Amino acid sequence: MDAFKNSDDACTSGSALECASNSGGYLTGSSARTPEDFISLGITTILSLLGVVFLVLIVYAGIKWMLAGGNEQQVEASQKILKRAIIGLIIVLAAYAISFFILNVLISDNRLGV
Repeated sequence: MDAFKNSDDACTSGSALECASNSGGYLTGSSARTPEDFISLGITTILSLLGVVFLVLIVYAGIKWMLAGGNEQQVEASQKILKRAIIGLIIVLAAYAISFFILNVLISDNRLGV
């Protein structure tokens, strides 16, 4: 077993298999990923993508407004896009706050079985 233990390796305690899995990026034991981690990662990813969509809409509406050339219909259309994008951002931030609160309550109360 001494062949698997490296003096430079931070994983000198535990089995060689656990050492190899940890160095390979697989988490075991108390550091293993839980269902809450996957749920929060999914929610964070989706909300991040929605934030990028918001940014794209803001830039698009701003460019459309600048290129309107005084045309009131195009200015009004770009203002509608801006208003709707801001409302969407408020909804996304509210969804993030609600999901953050719910996941924290469920994790702290151990209601998810972990």
